[in-house]
Amino acid sequence: VAQLVAGLISMTPTTGRAITTPTGTEMDAGVAFADVPATFGFDFTVQNRAAFAATDDIITLTAGASGVTITGTATVAPGVAGRFRAVRTATATWIIYKIAG
Repeated sequence: VAQLVAGLISMTPTTGRAITTPTGTEMDAGVAFADVPATFGFDFTVQNRAAFAATDDIITLTAGASGVTITGTATVAPGVAGRFRAVRTATATWIIYKIAG
């Protein structure tokens, strides 16, 4: 959760990689204050530093075991940074949207 809230996950994969989000409960616990409002949200970036020509080195954001839904394309191609927004919709329930990249 700390990496997501800090706003940047950066890696140089040499093959396809998956990044699994925390669960909704872990997301609630990991934000900076105890009483998380129902509509709280934050943006974060997943940076793929693999060479642009390395077409197989895709990063895929996957949802944690429960309480997290990812909408839109959850992949980040080599040489690209994907921007995502995590929004809390209820207790231990989050939706992550891809908003750029």
